[in-house]
Amino acid sequence: MNITDEWVRAVAPNAAAVRNGQALARRFSALRVSPDAALLSGDCQGSGSTPYTAWADLTAPETPLFRCTCPSRQKPCKHVLGLLLAFRLSPDSFTSGLIEGGTPPRGRKEPSEPAQMTLCLGDAPPVPAAEPRERALSRIEGLDLARRLAASLAAEGLGAQDAGKLAELRARAKALGRYHIPGVQTAFARALRALGEDNAAALAELAVFHSLCAKAKAYYIRKQTEPECLDAALETWCGRVWHSPELARMGLAVPDARLIQLAFTSRDDPVTGELEDTGYWALLSGKQAPVCLTRTLRPRHAAAHMREADSCFDIVKTPALYRYPSGLRVRWDEFTLETPSPGDYAAVLASAETLSSAARRLREALRDPLGLGLLPAVVRMDAIETAGGRFWLACEQDRLPLADAPDAPVSLVPLLLDASHKAAFVRLRTAPDGHAFGEVLSLISDTGITRVGG
Repeated sequence: MNITDEWVRAVAPNAAAVRNGQALARRFSALRVSPDAALLSGDCQGSGSTPYTAWADLTAPETPLFRCTCPSRQKPCKHVLGLLLAFRLSPDSFTSGLIEGGTPPRGRKEPSEPAQMTLCLGDAPPVPAAEPRERALSRIEGLDLARRLAASLAAEGLGAQDAGKLAELRARAKALGRYHIPGVQTAFARALRALGEDNAAALAELAVFHSLCAKAKAYYIRKQTEPECLDAALETWCGRVWHSPELARMGLAVPDARLIQLAFTSRDDPVTGELEDTGYWALLSGKQAPVCLTRTLRPRHAAAHMREADSCFDIVKTPALYRYPSGLRVRWDEFTLETPSPGDYAAVLASAETLSSAARRLREALRDPLGLGLLPAVVRMDAIETAGGRFWLACEQDRLPLADAPDAPVSLVPLLLDASHKAAFVRLRTAPDGHAFGEVLSLISDTGITRVGG
């Protein structure tokens, strides 16, 4: 399976265990992986003279099994999480072969040949195993706690929260990590961070948070008696990790997809302490929305390992593109690269919409409390103009004010006299006064894509 940072956070008992695992990820020795990559093991030196040995059995990704020789009561412990993150960071450091040093978690024999697995999009993959009842009940309990925390905070008044109370609230927010709702934990932490900076915005965020917690609790209670019901948006908000087989089963697999990257951005998330890398792509095949995005989370210390290859200037071809149930996010497990042709740039230009159309879609997107809060779009353009001390994107009779990013004047000035660009990739947002504005990340012509921001 494809181990991601999101998946590791989802199986972890709390955020502190993830951080501890990150600190251990590069301290393992005797790293081993089974030929079919379903079993992992490794040794990690603890406080004693004998290293701890951790195992991970990923035969069934929906119900993984973990073991460790350490005395920790956390399941999985920090050593198992470190093992998973070690494989995430450097799979080549694992030696393929028989897993020794202990019985594999499921007590199975290692295959002598690598397993050959092929997913046919026309066939329904196996239905994931039902979630353990204990975890489901824990999630309901955690959502009720989060809802009561938000209600109490709003009732006491945001202005009444001094440094001591805020520290207590942050500690209680961390405690939400025990309830298998990492998304809810992060959302509450974001609302707390807004306190003192913009109390009106924090109050609005808390109101939405309280409402979503109530809806999610009711949904998971209903799911106890109707396990087949599915609210993908709420599941995603609570932090569910979606795997390729279940996305295919839900009809969200696009076969033989071709994509071209429009922009690549990376930002430091002060709430989670991670770097959030986002790739924006134009889908050149299929009947789905032309713009989609990929998202990767990595620890801050990994910034030094970012490579130029993180930005892709080729066409990505994948036999199976998986769309997430809500929003624009996609993923793929395997791909090949090819050089773009003029026809690919023409396809991107053909998908461009008018500024007025994009503004309407932005208003619709902002009605969704679980949405991105912005709209990425390829829009037609005639020119970039200056007026009133700022930049404007012009298309026929429409004008879109551009964000006052520090590097915008430097990056856009050389393009003012270039008339070859016929479309722009922008992220549309709304200002506090309700008016839309855009951030230009790239400009598209018949011969290429020029990146100017991000």
